Amino acid sequence: MTPKNHYPLEPLLQKREDEVDTCAREMSESAQNARQAEKQHAQAKTATQRHADRVKAQTVEETERFDLGESAALDMMHLHAWRLVQQRKTEQLEEQEKATEDRVIDAQKQVKQAQANLATARAHAKVIEKHKERFAAKKRKAEEQRLEDEIEDGFNSRHRRQD
Repeated sequence: MTPKNHYPLEPLLQKREDEVDTCAREMSESAQNARQAEKQHAQAKTATQRHADRVKAQTVEETERFDLGESAALDMMHLHAWRLVQQRKTEQLEEQEKATEDRVIDAQKQVKQAQANLATARAHAKVIEKHKERFAAKKRKAEEQRLEDEIEDGFNSRHRRQD
């Protein structure tokens, strides 16, 4: 049996508060994962852009050398083969960039879901907290009424003796 002034839903309140803590931790982890995904995406974009800049600069340089007669047709064939290799590398970097972008989107969705879960857990906990406050107020009011009744009974019993 629970003590007279003990809140009967205390275990449920504790469970709800634990759920809030868990959801808050999950949201924090989700936010951290999203930041990491965004960082990786930025790095992938930078790598793709740097690679494209290097390829463009090398291609321009080799084409200028050929136009000036400083390189032979064989050099241009090597340049063409090099460009094919670099094109494949560019495609790989772009695929990697797209994959990191997808991870960012997924991570952002997880953050939003974690925020919703946290809001729900907080709302559930608040319902129980409000109930506990009403329970405590009802107990206080009952105690006040009991004290008033005792005072009134004491006062009435004194008047009866005097009569």
